[in-house]
Amino acid sequence: MVWPGGGWSAGGNLGKALPGTSIGVTASEGPGAGHEIRVYVQHGNKDIVQKCWSVGQCWWSMDNVVDPTHLVAVLSQLHNLVVVAKFTSVSTGLAITPTSGTGAMTRAMNGKTIQGIDLAAICWSGTEVRMYYQAGNTPFGITEWQLGKGNHSVGGGTGQDLLPPA
Repeated sequence: MVWPGGGWSAGGNLGKALPGTSIGVTASEGPGAGHEIRVYVQHGNKDIVQKCWSVGQCWWSMDNVVDPTHLVAVLSQLHNLVVVAKFTSVSTGLAITPTSGTGAMTRAMNGKTIQGIDLAAICWSGTEVRMYYQAGNTPFGITEWQLGKGNHSVGGGTGQDLLPPA
């Protein structure tokens, strides 16, 4: 559904998505360009694709935003960063991918995670990123991971104490 200004109406179909995929959505209002919407989903072939909308241009696609090397979930975006989590059944990696398509910066996250967990992330300008997830050795607590903090990770840091149970 879309809100064109006078009420809700049916919007365009943005295509297929992998069942259970996370959906990342950003919206911005820029000078001159007007409103923009970006929707990030994972296709059945595990590629992350970007569906774009701008005033006067309707919807269009930017495919292959992230290569399908692992199961991938889009988490968050701020300014020109899209935070993407790549994870397997035993460990989690973090990739920060600029929307300009100039490539990804991958950082390892030490420690096990629970397969199929939900991941959440927040980010600020630059590469200030914090991720929240359930660690595999402490399934009843939430762990905070910070990019660039060297407590217990390669290229990042994990909080010393678990956050209170959710």
